[in-house]
Amino acid sequence: MMPKREPWVVKGRFVDGNYFDYLIGLSIENVEAILAQTMGDQSDDKCTNCHYGETPFKVCVQVPGMAACAPCHWGGLGFCCSFNSEKDIRKACNERVILYQNKFGISSNLNDVKMEITSACQKHDEEMNQLGGLIDSAEMLRATMAVLHKEHTRTANLADKIDNAHDILLQSTRCVLDTMKKKPARLEQYIEECKDLSDKVV
Repeated sequence: MMPKREPWVVKGRFVDGNYFDYLIGLSIENVEAILAQTMGDQSDDKCTNCHYGETPFKVCVQVPGMAACAPCHWGGLGFCCSFNSEKDIRKACNERVILYQNKFGISSNLNDVKMEITSACQKHDEEMNQLGGLIDSAEMLRATMAVLHKEHTRTANLADKIDNAHDILLQSTRCVLDTMKKKPARLEQYIEECKDLSDKVV
C-alpha cells in the first residue's frame, strides 16, 4: 500500500512535532495508527469519536481488517470506536481489563478489590496519623527551641552585665591600691616634719 495522505493532526492536540514523534514510538498501537492513517481509505461517515473531534487526527480513516478507525486506534483505544460491533467492544474491554489486572496485580474478584481498597485506605489513615504525630512533635520541638533561644539571650545579657561589673570592680580596686601606695609616703613626710620641729624647739 502506498501513502495517500499526511497524518494531519487536530490543532493544539500535541505540543510540537518532536513530542508527536515521541508518542508514535511509545506503543505499537500508535505506529499502527499512523500507518493506517496515511494508507487507509477515508470514511464517508465518521465514527462517533471522530465526529465529535475526540481523536488526534482530522480525517477518519479505515483499513481493511482493522475493526476500529485509525484515529481511534491511536493510544490503544480502538475498542472505543463506534465502527466496532457490540460484541467486539465487549471482548476488547474484557481483554483490556485482563491486561491491566496482570500489569498492576488487580484481582478480578470485586470482593478482593474491595478488601484491597479498604486495606489501602486503612494504611493511608495510619500513615496520616503518624504524620500528624510527627507534626505535633515538630511543633513541640519548635516551641522548646524558642524557649531555649530566649533563655540563651537572657544568659548572654546576664554575662554582659557580669563582665561590666567585673570591669568596674577591677577599676575600683586599682584606685584603692594606688591610694594606699601614696599614704606611706605622706606619713614619712609628716614624721620628718615633726622631727625638724622638735630639733628647733630643743
